[in-house]
Amino acid sequence: MDFPDLNFDLNLDLFADPPEPTEKEYIRAARIPYKPVCYKNAQEMAEDLDITKDYFCMVSGSFIFGDIFEALIDKAGLHVKKMYISTLGMSEENVDSLVNLVEYLGVEELNLIVSSYFVGVERKGLIPYLIREFSGLPVKVAVVGSHAKIALIDYGENRIVIHGSANLSSSRNLETFFITHDPDVYDFVEKIYSGIMEKYLVIDGEKNLTIFSNNKDNRSQNLWKNIKEMLSDGKEG
Repeated sequence: MDFPDLNFDLNLDLFADPPEPTEKEYIRAARIPYKPVCYKNAQEMAEDLDITKDYFCMVSGSFIFGDIFEALIDKAGLHVKKMYISTLGMSEENVDSLVNLVEYLGVEELNLIVSSYFVGVERKGLIPYLIREFSGLPVKVAVVGSHAKIALIDYGENRIVIHGSANLSSSRNLETFFITHDPDVYDFVEKIYSGIMEKYLVIDGEKNLTIFSNNKDNRSQNLWKNIKEMLSDGKEG
């Protein structure tokens, strides 16, 4: 794939914005009886969890959050139709794991949302590797100013939301996350994330495209304004 200069036009002073008015969008989630569990690694977790149940998980600093998707999908034998994953940062090993999801575990569509911070730091490091490894695969990448760590997994007969503190790579810190099947939460996040993928798409692996012109107006109040429009189908509420 040809990507001449990888000019993402990023300002690395990402957190120097002046204070802005605070707004929020929210839904009332169902009361779910989460089972608390604790694990050292993703394989141990996948061997133990019932994929149909809801959990609150506390995991070791050596736990690589990105490994949970391969482990759960492989152990449960899931045929995944669509996935969304958002993360602040990731490693080369995480990129390889995402490739495995589509090449060997049959995930039909994988949508990855990475942070502006990550792209700014890795534009000459992991970004060229990521573009090369995703080439020809049903993987799309969008870039926004986001700190969210959420995964959506749609495997037909059920849908899973995984959300918490952990990035895809290990951090050597204690991390926590929830696994839930709440349909309202899934639909709410998917509406936002599908809109982000459409508006801020920068890499389309299957089409071998890099679309750097979409890497703009994707932070702070510009991003929030667009998210509100996504939630209201373009109509101001």
